[in-house]
Amino acid sequence: MEYHHDTFPEDGFDQLLIAAEVLGRKSRRYIKKSEVLSEHIKKVLETNLTDEEESKIAKEWARIKDWEIEYAFSILKSFQKGLNG
Repeated sequence: MEYHHDTFPEDGFDQLLIAAEVLGRKSRRYIKKSEVLSEHIKKVLETNLTDEEESKIAKEWARIKDWEIEYAFSILKSFQKGLNG
């Protein structure tokens, strides 16, 4: 069983941010199996994490889930953090 205690922040608990980071960690093992896939996913993340207002993924999540774009962007950043280790 895996534990992810280090993903729990001291100043609050946000289940989606924690889940995104853990999902990134778990995805890492599968993504590492293909260099092409790994590079493609990293490029998509980099493209969507350069500017909060221009992130197509964050905009779509914000629209669909009725979130602030900042929150959607932070979830994407948490996924990337988990993915990068």
